[in-house]
Amino acid sequence: MTVIKNKDWIDPVKNKVFQAWDEHNDTVITPAKIKSPHWKPVVEGHVKILSMHILTDMENMTFYSLEELNRVLQLKVDDENRINFAWLNYSRFDLFEKEEKEALLPLPDSKFEYPERKTVKVVQDFSFTFDKVHYICHENTSDKSLRYGPVKRDLRLQ
Repeated sequence: MTVIKNKDWIDPVKNKVFQAWDEHNDTVITPAKIKSPHWKPVVEGHVKILSMHILTDMENMTFYSLEELNRVLQLKVDDENRINFAWLNYSRFDLFEKEEKEALLPLPDSKFEYPERKTVKVVQDFSFTFDKVHYICHENTSDKSLRYGPVKRDLRLQ
């Protein structure tokens, strides 16, 4: 779930991890409205394709590593995406090549680091401990609980 608070849907408050992922990948996650699931039939259709066409072909296979499973799964998904739609002369892959591929941005150079956050207690001398390391806080925050987390090897107040 990406949204924590969504009273008016104009400015929803998103989960901090999803927000960090958004910023890292230079993209936007738009939360779906709960009471009007406009895309639900589309998603259920994709789940049906996955479960009826791809996973049933794989149920008698044995995999000894996650990499092997992912490789076979990727091949099956690629094959499924190249099958033409019923009553049409193009496939999902053709649509992707024609309409979506040129709009894609390149992936970031660095891998996304999951932001670890902890609540720490700042004592009277403005110090606190995070992952067994002692830090000094430059703000007047003594006797307060703060949420800190590493961001690209820096410790930041969140």
